[in-house]
Amino acid sequence: MAQNIVAWRDENGQFQNRQQLLKVSRLGPKAFEQCAGFLRINHGDNPLDASTVHPEAYPVVERILAATQQALKDLMGNSNELRHLKALILPTINSACQP
Repeated sequence: MAQNIVAWRDENGQFQNRQQLLKVSRLGPKAFEQCAGFLRINHGDNPLDASTVHPEAYPVVERILAATQQALKDLMGNSNELRHLKALILPTINSACQP
């Protein structure tokens, strides 16, 4: 699989987003689902593609940003802001997960 990713990149240039991985030979939707969270696309179209956030969780991140009126660029790499945000939302998440 890695050889196919490298071959695609050599032929098409740097990946601009994680969705382009679906164009790689033999990397179908299921393989993408399994690997997308581990692959980083630096300097691409979407800053989240360079993060540990799985693409399936992007809508959650976008809702959190909207609810807190935060900009993604202000949070990425800002450990103090991320800790503060975690302290704000973790109790809500925990209570929502209780039976």
